[in-house]
Amino acid sequence: MPLTLPNLDDRRWADLVEEARSLIPVYGPEWTDHNIHDPGIMLVELFAWIAETDIYRLNQIPERHRRKFLWLLGIQPRGPRPALTVLSVETRPGTTPFVLPWGAEFEGLDARGRPVRFRTLRSLPLVPGRLRAVQSGDGAQFTDLTLRLQRGEPVQMFGPDAGPGAALYIGLEERPPTDATVTFMFSVADQVPSAEERRRLADEASDRAKACRAPDGLTRCEGHAAPGERVDETRLDHHSVRTSWEYLDSGGAWRTVAPDRVIDETRGFTLNGAVEIRPPASLEASRVGRVDEELYYLRCRVASGAYDDAPWLHNVSLNGVAAEQAHRAGFLSWPIAAEAVVEGLAPSVGDRAGFRIRLNAGGQAAHVSFGGSGLPHLEILEYNAPSAGEPGVLAVAADRVGSGSGERAQEYRLPIAPVLSSDFRLLTLEEGAWTEWSMRVDFDASRARDSHFVLDAQRGVVTFGDGRQGRVPPPGALIMAACDATRADGGNLDRDRVNRFVDSPQNRALAAAASLGTAKELAERFAVIRNALPAAGGSPAETLEQAEARALDLARRGHQAVTGADFEALSRAVPGTRVVRAVARPNLHPSFPCITAPGVVTVMIVPLLPRRRPVPSEGLRRAVAMHLARRRVIGTRVEVVGPSYTEIAIRATVQPLPGAHADELRARLLSALDAFLDPVEGGPDGTGWPFGRDVYRSEILHVLDRTPGVDYVAALEIIRDGQESQCGNICLPSDGLTTPGAHSIDIAGGGACLPRDRLT
Repeated sequence: MPLTLPNLDDRRWADLVEEARSLIPVYGPEWTDHNIHDPGIMLVELFAWIAETDIYRLNQIPERHRRKFLWLLGIQPRGPRPALTVLSVETRPGTTPFVLPWGAEFEGLDARGRPVRFRTLRSLPLVPGRLRAVQSGDGAQFTDLTLRLQRGEPVQMFGPDAGPGAALYIGLEERPPTDATVTFMFSVADQVPSAEERRRLADEASDRAKACRAPDGLTRCEGHAAPGERVDETRLDHHSVRTSWEYLDSGGAWRTVAPDRVIDETRGFTLNGAVEIRPPASLEASRVGRVDEELYYLRCRVASGAYDDAPWLHNVSLNGVAAEQAHRAGFLSWPIAAEAVVEGLAPSVGDRAGFRIRLNAGGQAAHVSFGGSGLPHLEILEYNAPSAGEPGVLAVAADRVGSGSGERAQEYRLPIAPVLSSDFRLLTLEEGAWTEWSMRVDFDASRARDSHFVLDAQRGVVTFGDGRQGRVPPPGALIMAACDATRADGGNLDRDRVNRFVDSPQNRALAAAASLGTAKELAERFAVIRNALPAAGGSPAETLEQAEARALDLARRGHQAVTGADFEALSRAVPGTRVVRAVARPNLHPSFPCITAPGVVTVMIVPLLPRRRPVPSEGLRRAVAMHLARRRVIGTRVEVVGPSYTEIAIRATVQPLPGAHADELRARLLSALDAFLDPVEGGPDGTGWPFGRDVYRSEILHVLDRTPGVDYVAALEIIRDGQESQCGNICLPSDGLTTPGAHSIDIAGGGACLPRDRLT
């Protein structure tokens, strides 16, 4: 919702005229003619019109000011965002393993048949073969997940109650070559939320490192980073779970793959990411689980720790890589005159190099000098030196924007839009010297000599200063941009639409730099290319109203733990965790529940696992405690604990209504009792059993009596923790929750179906 701006003055013209007339007897009692024909009244109406205009203008906050207000809050409207997907590549039989470079471009068609280009976000080692089977199990019982994943259905990769010993089995059609890197791309969540969660986790780890009070200033905190060091987003550890990759050897035994031969970016399968494994040569084909085919198996086993929630797997791809819908927006080349002077070490295609260039009157390069300090580096897409009287060519990954006119506040439209603002670079070539310009939100803080510009990424418009705030490109200066283009929301494609390797300047340069031949020769190595998941997340630039709504939502979130509600909300929002319930109790210490403890806040948290008795692991409690510790009021001590459980079993005799089936009624009663006593989704209001709430006999009777098919409850006993039954209420401690036990329901009369004309 947009921000609601205040109405500084709600008076209108009629109100102002009436107010002025009412004041005439006070300031001019001799003025008695107040009719509209009076010249004085005409002036009153005129001034009221002017005042109403001023009030209207006073109430209007211009867009420029609104943007400044957002900037003070640290918020800027987001630019266009590219769609994200996962590409899966299968090489042709007999192809030797090779590495596909970062930034390789692939293409697909949208619903209207227009090409949409994607690029990979990391280098990808490619091995021959296909992934044939995916199973989950604990070594004794297996579930084949292959067909469900092929249909695009998410599956619980370690089962509904993931714990130590649970494993995911991956069967390959061919034995991986010796010492080759096998890459699996795991998708466990939607692409954009997973990327945002990864950034939140990295920010949290960096903030935690900054808060570290190591005496020498160098000691690492929590094993992640030294104080002030930015955490690598690809190397994030789960707060509790540790996994182990294993392979099936020739003797039929599972062996652990050495940790230095595994790179896992998934954070225990809680984030989308790649897993790179270099399995040993002793990998042998075997039959495993429910798949009869002999395959080469690798498995990932939960070695220790506990999940907060069962991880879901949306897709796993062999030779998979994350890709975004973006590509290099330009290709700028200069012919090099045959008699040109070329100095310095010539770059290779695909390198990023700095150079000086001077053009002759015909637009050819008359002098090229490679290397030197203070030069902007551009990606070289093509370079041929002049030789034997033949001209050469120099091409870079940039696009010509225009030439400077010397006028103030020049605007130039880019050849393609929208563009990504994250890596946007703007350069000018002024009399053979390069100038790299800096992007700004506006020119308010720019001085006359500052090389600043403003970018409208959605429309693809570059604006320069007016000479007083921001300098002006001189006349004749070549203006060029090195940027990435995107289709924004137009890049959201269905699965299996991206299927072609592009013969583009970027791919030609990558193939040449990696010694993979030409782009066409590289394309012939691929047998199957597909986007295993729909491309999603592409969106146009954020409007000002949307940014204001985001600011309003940010303001409503608590960033400091002051009240109990703040502690509870922050506990549920810790990055990388899944806390479904949190209750804060002030003045309570868990070790001394009967004593008032001023300054102590005890936060009781509940995850989703393990089922029936969800208890936070030590890692989860530590993650929540560290998150709250940096946000608490100074002098407050925070204790994070889990609940204590009381098992409640019900023994009851019920009288069924005529026509009720005994087995079906018993099943409904057992389900109703389990749901009511569930610690996460039970309780009187269905939001989880309240902490410390007693189990009342009357509420159990109500649950049984309202179940369809029950006439009345003839007898009821409540059994606590398998002890003797009780007829009264069950008392729980302040941190206590219920968990359903083994109920016993007796249907009176044997549950026989009675005719409608009979009574019991």
